[in-house]
Amino acid sequence: MERILNKKTAFITGGGQGIGRGIALKLAEAGANIVIAQRNQETAKSVVDEIQLMGREATAIYIDVSDSCSVTSCIKVALKTNYQIDILVNNAGIHSETMGRMSEISDFEECFNINLFGVWRVTKELLSHFITRKTGNIINIASIDGRRPWIHAPAYSASKAALINLTQSMAETYGKYNINVNALCPGGIITKIASSYASELDYLEKTIMHERAIKRTITPEDIGNTAVFLASYKSKSITGQSLNIDCGALMN
Repeated sequence: MERILNKKTAFITGGGQGIGRGIALKLAEAGANIVIAQRNQETAKSVVDEIQLMGREATAIYIDVSDSCSVTSCIKVALKTNYQIDILVNNAGIHSETMGRMSEISDFEECFNINLFGVWRVTKELLSHFITRKTGNIINIASIDGRRPWIHAPAYSASKAALINLTQSMAETYGKYNINVNALCPGGIITKIASSYASELDYLEKTIMHERAIKRTITPEDIGNTAVFLASYKSKSITGQSLNIDCGALMN
């Protein structure tokens, strides 16, 4: 892979597994140094080891995106260690599967606290750094379920729809500081977060595949490849966009 992110540093929440890991590895392949911020330090350090074997610098720092004090502490350590952060990937998220009338307020509170408020907590802490440097690249990991209703997970879908809207708002507000803000909307990737709520993975995979124009499995690395593009100079004129990565399951 072309090293189009040389001398860049990426800060990735939830970068130790699933989509976050795929993004971390691909950004590192493209030349970026990586900060993996997440609660599970065992998986985070495992990915750090993989990245260091590529010859890139990598660090694992504890963060709980639901806790403002934890976020502030993590960002301070990251900036002290790396001096600058060029790319923010807001990947940390949770899923809640409760159908329709069975959904409780607590389901919505939990999803919004991590999937939306968590994104803003982290972003807010880094904004002054980006504004001072008059450059920055923010990639929010949303979902195609934020673009359409999903009866199995209304709280999750609503939180991701709100994230897509927040992405557009941030792009409009901070564009004058040369900060690009975009969202990726993966569709139907079988990761740990998906397998934890899917009672029948085979059924889930078949259902997902039926929706796709191109009948292939999407991997976390596919999301990573797109993140590399959005994080690079090649996408400098793209902001406020939400890109579906779903093999044509949802076209808009």
